[in-house]
Amino acid sequence: MVRSGSTPGERLGSRVQENAWQEQMDASWGLAGSGVLAASSGQVVRYANESARRLLGSHAVGMPLAEWWGGELAGLGQAAGVWRGGREIAGRWIELEVWKCAAEEDGWMALVTDATSRKQALREAEQADSRLRDIQALSAEYFWETDRSLRLTYVTGGVRQLGECAPQALIGQSRLEQVADGDREELRALLENAMRTGTPVCSPEFPWRTANGESGWTQLTALPFRDASGQIAGLRGCTREVGDRVRARQVSADARRAAEAAS
Repeated sequence: MVRSGSTPGERLGSRVQENAWQEQMDASWGLAGSGVLAASSGQVVRYANESARRLLGSHAVGMPLAEWWGGELAGLGQAAGVWRGGREIAGRWIELEVWKCAAEEDGWMALVTDATSRKQALREAEQADSRLRDIQALSAEYFWETDRSLRLTYVTGGVRQLGECAPQALIGQSRLEQVADGDREELRALLENAMRTGTPVCSPEFPWRTANGESGWTQLTALPFRDASGQIAGLRGCTREVGDRVRARQVSADARRAAEAAS
């Protein structure tokens, strides 16, 4: 930077140095895809490539970094490694990474990134998760996931509606343990076939029993899911209590048999 009070020759030499430094920075960062800033030890921007000027404005050079990140940079002088932060600027979510650069007279280098799309995607994912949790909390069903060996890795709170214990207590148990002893082999055959062929299990009904001995009827659906390599990694499914429906069918069947016997 040109110092006030210097001689004309010194000022000219300083300008030549500064121009050479700008040319060197342009050669290194001018066409970089990310926004690149170089700042003095006092955190005043000395250089901004085209991408950075597009994100922060054409007036970026000469402005302090605090113009955009304010008091968040107060502790930057004591920061070790890379400082990271994000802020909304002109309707966009802009993220900043700053690190000490001894080669630039103990100044700072920074990358500026437009993370609006990623921020929006994260916000939408959080909203979707919240929506799913609310639906699960209100649902008469419970949802679950198993690994390849059919052991439960995830269970929602709806399992309590079937008289089961807390979901966490079921993690690690076999999915087969939630049905009556005499029906386990039938369920095992259905689930293992789904794991082998990748086909879903569609709504069979099974007697179930809980740890405290209660019993009833449930309807089960399951869908195989795959890992990043494309291999089937387990099953995801839902279970609902259908005891009232089964009992209603039994009453109807008994009444029909009684009517046929009386005719």
